[in-house]
Amino acid sequence: MATDTITIIALINPAVCAILATALLVFWNNQRQRSYIAVLSAAFAFLAAGFALQFLAVQSGGPALRLLANSLLMFGTATLVLGVLGRVERKPPLVRILAIVGATLAVYLWYLLIEPLTVARVVTINFGGGFLVLLLVAELAKTGSRKPVDRFLFWFFAAWGVQFFLRTVLAVLYEADEIADANFFATLYWATLTFSIAFFLLIFAVVIVAAIAVDLQEELRTESFTDPLSGLLNRRGFNKRLEEALNDARAKAMPLALVVADLDRFKEVNDRFGHAVGDSAIVSFSNCLRQVMGGEHVAGRMGGEEFAILLRGADIRMARLFAEGLRTNFAGLVIPGLPVGHTLTASFGVAVLQPGEDWEDLLKRADRALYRAKEEGRDRVVVCTHTDDGAVAADNKTGRRPLMRDGSSAAAQPGD
Repeated sequence: MATDTITIIALINPAVCAILATALLVFWNNQRQRSYIAVLSAAFAFLAAGFALQFLAVQSGGPALRLLANSLLMFGTATLVLGVLGRVERKPPLVRILAIVGATLAVYLWYLLIEPLTVARVVTINFGGGFLVLLLVAELAKTGSRKPVDRFLFWFFAAWGVQFFLRTVLAVLYEADEIADANFFATLYWATLTFSIAFFLLIFAVVIVAAIAVDLQEELRTESFTDPLSGLLNRRGFNKRLEEALNDARAKAMPLALVVADLDRFKEVNDRFGHAVGDSAIVSFSNCLRQVMGGEHVAGRMGGEEFAILLRGADIRMARLFAEGLRTNFAGLVIPGLPVGHTLTASFGVAVLQPGEDWEDLLKRADRALYRAKEEGRDRVVVCTHTDDGAVAADNKTGRRPLMRDGSSAAAQPGD
């Protein structure tokens, strides 16, 4: 093979890795919150330097340069593992990663200085890289992600990890003598290695960019359905989930309950103590809600001090008990920013899905129950048992008139 051709082929992987490192660095500069992109950029920078030095090392034959080149390749692969795991927010197995890198370089050093053997060094580096990639595959399997892009990445890395071993074994079986010879760049193994790595790196680059795009799209969709203060669904997101849950409940013939809540005298809190304290009350109620709500249920902030909770599989009794528990827990909270002795309460309306009812009707009935709770003195749960306005039944009346208990009392006003 001509010298110019060998040089061109040898520059493929350093060039590909350098381009990917630069592109990811630019991408990360516009997405600073995604630190794993910077880690992936560093990984490709290590690989670019490693591939370039490896070519120079084979030509010059210097052991120090060989060790540096292959160390960069191992660290680059390890950093790539860290970056991919960072994207799926999985804690990396650092001890095992360092053990693989350390053992690989120790064995490589033995066959470089103590018992010089080119084939053994080739096997050592490739097997080390393969073990790192397969370790990544094992960690990705634990995430259980069902996203198509994540499934593709899983099988992609599985294939990449296997090829490290398969390609190396085949090369040793068929070209052991040539690999050991000084004319290393004339071997089929070297050409196969170069192009296969470039192929896998390019596929990975395309897929990881697609994965980042999918992550961004999901983040934007989540933000459009999420209330930034409470961290719960906003009205748009909750109504969408309510409609989906209603269809599912009908298909499975399962009960479905809706609880709506409103913080009592919230306007008075804002007026007397400031909006920062009002925000603190919203956050406190949201946190209290998360603590008592099961994972199968859905909660949303419908606006201002209004909340809604969707209880899958809950009948009227279970929904009422849930609302009572939430009411009691919240009434006992100390709201940050409120003076000592001041507490805040909430009123609740409960409705259970009736035959032939749509999600808007269900929400209206729950709202009517909440309206009755406000009329009857606040800090209570009222259950709507039928679809007509006249069949709203009050439950669990506390008999307490003040809602922000500081020694004052005032008549309840609807929506207050």
